[in-house]
Amino acid sequence: MAKTKEQRRQARLTQKLTRLAHFTAALAVHVVHGMPKASEEMIQQRFAICQGCVHFSGNSCRVCDCGIDKEKHLLNKLFWKDQHCPDNPSRW
Repeated sequence: MAKTKEQRRQARLTQKLTRLAHFTAALAVHVVHGMPKASEEMIQQRFAICQGCVHFSGNSCRVCDCGIDKEKHLLNKLFWKDQHCPDNPSRW
């Protein structure tokens, strides 16, 4: 059965709220740890791992739905030293 326009809208809203919840939780942990920054080498390694991952889609991780972008320093877990890959087992 095809989804109605309202069901598709609800699904997009749920996805956005889930993404916001995951990001907010990661940000809270990052702030509590003093907001440590990853080195450029660590960022490059993490990004390469993400790009080769089956869960990487476009600019986001399908496990946690967080954005993965080498340019957005403040809104990106690649740049936060205290964060880890959400896959089990973690890839970085």
